[in-house]
Amino acid sequence: MTRKFVGSPLLRLSIDVPAYAVDDSLGDPIMPDWAIGHNQWFIDGCCRIIVVMQSQRSPFDVDAHVVSLDAAGLTWDLYDRGPRDGTTLSATATDGDVSFVISIQELFPDRVSDQSPLHILSTAIRSITIEPL
Repeated sequence: MTRKFVGSPLLRLSIDVPAYAVDDSLGDPIMPDWAIGHNQWFIDGCCRIIVVMQSQRSPFDVDAHVVSLDAAGLTWDLYDRGPRDGTTLSATATDGDVSFVISIQELFPDRVSDQSPLHILSTAIRSITIEPL
């Protein structure tokens, strides 16, 4: 695993991703005004992981809720947002005025990766640290 960072004017979030994760070559997406910090990485042969800090909570379909877990002093709600097969997952938590969303999108479902998207996401969530600036 390797430590990656996401910054905003208020906070710095650090997260563990697989050591072979690289900056996403798609570049920076156009983000809405309420997204105060983001970063994304490509995990070869597997998926893309996206971390967003924002000033509002993302609405997710309650039917897509899979589980809640506690990590980094927050309660994270995990959602299966895609075709409900574990290929598009998001976890969200809120701390005061800041909401965090970590999403993982499997890009090559026909390939066999050494780690599933769920494993990568749950490991990432458990590794998070959040520091005020």
